[in-house]
Amino acid sequence: MISFVNEVVLITGANSGIGEATAIAFAAAGASVYGTARNESTLAAARASHPRIHWVKMDVRDGGATRVAVEQVVAEAGRLDVLVNNAAGASAASKSMAIVFGSAARA
Repeated sequence: MISFVNEVVLITGANSGIGEATAIAFAAAGASVYGTARNESTLAAARASHPRIHWVKMDVRDGGATRVAVEQVVAEAGRLDVLVNNAAGASAASKSMAIVFGSAARA
């Protein structure tokens, strides 16, 4: 297994499906994982199911919310090493996510 010890990973749409499996795998490989979900009820369920993952409210279709979420992760973790842009609607938001991620990585 590849080690991601001390790496900070942000996974959009980590509350279910492929995103959830990816978050679990990164956590098992030693990463500090931040997962996103779009609303508070989904976040509450995700926190209950996966307490080792840090949860952040974010809708990838909202550029402002995306920026706030990435800045929150960087403020808490000190950096962001890996972005997995998995959330539904992520293809429409890929450009803004890349811009936000690039800005945060340089901070």
